[in-house]
Amino acid sequence: MKTLSEIRKELEQQIPAEAVQPADSSAGIFGEYVTGQWAMQAANQVFGIDGIMGFDVLSDKSIEIPLPGQPFGNWVFITTLKVTFMALDDESEQIVQFSRVGRGVGTAMAPRAGGPVTPQQMDTAAKSALTDAIKNALMRTGQYLGAELYFDERMAQVLGWEVASDRAERRAESSQPTEDTAEDLGSVECKYGFGEAGEDGKKKFQGWTIQEMWDDDEGRKLFAWAVDNEASGWFNERLRKFAALMEEEGEEPVKKITIWTGDEKVATDRPNWGALCANEGFQNMLREAFDPDDRIAHFNPNHKRMTNHYKYHFGVRSGNELTWEMLNALVARCKEGEDAVAFGYPEWYGEKEEEQEPEESASEEAQEEEEYEEVAIHDTPPFVLGAGANTQKVPTGLQVLAKEAGVEDPKSWLWGSVLGKTPVGEWEEAHTDLVCRIVETIEEGKIEHDSPVVGQMWGFGAQQIADAG
Repeated sequence: MKTLSEIRKELEQQIPAEAVQPADSSAGIFGEYVTGQWAMQAANQVFGIDGIMGFDVLSDKSIEIPLPGQPFGNWVFITTLKVTFMALDDESEQIVQFSRVGRGVGTAMAPRAGGPVTPQQMDTAAKSALTDAIKNALMRTGQYLGAELYFDERMAQVLGWEVASDRAERRAESSQPTEDTAEDLGSVECKYGFGEAGEDGKKKFQGWTIQEMWDDDEGRKLFAWAVDNEASGWFNERLRKFAALMEEEGEEPVKKITIWTGDEKVATDRPNWGALCANEGFQNMLREAFDPDDRIAHFNPNHKRMTNHYKYHFGVRSGNELTWEMLNALVARCKEGEDAVAFGYPEWYGEKEEEQEPEESASEEAQEEEEYEEVAIHDTPPFVLGAGANTQKVPTGLQVLAKEAGVEDPKSWLWGSVLGKTPVGEWEEAHTDLVCRIVETIEEGKIEHDSPVVGQMWGFGAQQIADAG
């Protein structure tokens, strides 16, 4: 969870020039604006995904404005909405809440050809009013989320804001990439890390150069997204141009391969390992290749023998980390025998020293943690907190997670400090995610594991889960 000082610092930034859209009087927009999608993505960046508690509609009105001589009219929708935020106070380390109220308007105009407003127009207008209200509320938090667009330069100077009066010129200058070589484009930084290359951009790539993104398996997918969707915008234009330059050199944004079934897959994507493990044909193929004398009907793809093979040849800890290209190599190894170099996988099945069994873990505790890393926390077997009728079942993986965060007695901590010794009934994956976020906040050093804030975070989050259910 972010602190108030972190949030204030981000809200004091200027709005990116490429995020500001020009006025469009034909659509009833008479001033510069930002889109609702950008505003929400920016809000998640500023406050964090756990910093926006909720949206409460305070009022929702619709008014029909009669047209002269007609039995029908135009419709106006007015929505008033409150957005509630949550952050950590820097001094007290207590969770504080604050809210902003915004109002939005949407209109549905009767068709010029005659006839009343259609239901689709009404629905669009109602949604526009809601989106406008959200943007209006977010705008009231600070300059970065749109407040800059509502004031002239004299008022901005009084407030100490730096309003870019040449924003339109800067936007026009930046609408097309000016770099001519891959080397120049490769040094351009991803400044904001969200919304610039599709939903997958996230904040992960903030501060990365285009070349660094190209060299990263996940980052390269964003180039494919920009190319396939002909994405516009300052940064997307540069992604597309860089991808075109690299394609001239024989490199594609995303490497695709044809797997043993004849299907085409993205080489770096990961298959559904759970479904593969349940497939009898896949099990038997592994058994016949690696242990033909085994009399067990089905071979476990997570067998220790196989885990060692994954580690030795592919450098991964378990089968669920294999990519499609790795899996294709494994299948080729099963079907073609030991010499997998001949069918194009020398990097994984070239000449190596004789395969060695990895050393056993130093202790049962270390082995338990290693196993935990290979299994999704929520899917670990449940264990019971509390006693008698007052008990709660939670995933075992949460004990290991708490121990990794420095908690000496995970069971007592989960039951006392987090849950407050109060069962929540049916434990859901959302509850697991909530505990993970609390532990992450502790590991980041923002709160102590024995701080009362731990219980407060659980209380707020658990209530939201209950309300959503």
